[in-house]
Amino acid sequence: MSNTTDSKALRGEYRKLYRQVSKRLRKDVAPGGERDGALSDFADMLGAAQEESTPVSELLPDGFEPFCRSLLEALPAMTAKDKWVYRHRKARRAFGAICAVIAAAMIVAQLGYLAVHLRGVEYIAD
Repeated sequence: MSNTTDSKALRGEYRKLYRQVSKRLRKDVAPGGERDGALSDFADMLGAAQEESTPVSELLPDGFEPFCRSLLEALPAMTAKDKWVYRHRKARRAFGAICAVIAAAMIVAQLGYLAVHLRGVEYIAD
């Protein structure tokens, strides 16, 4: 099971658990093959458990936090530079989305669509 295609086949609590672990690993583990491999292996494990109808509680008998802690200890930590890039990438995406909304609003206002809705059809006749 690859983490980009078959992880989408996970349903319910298995999908939720995969997303929680994936988010945690992407936040705290250095990007690269080891992280992707760990996610792929985890998706395989969850897929097999889902097919066998094994409850999630049996997969992580000690709980979510101890499982994540042991996983994080086994994988290379994200460097300060990687963390900076991760934080700023999120900020750039948010800034880009805000700019796109503002640009769309300006275009709509410039074309007069808002005036037609506010003043009615007689605005077109003017």
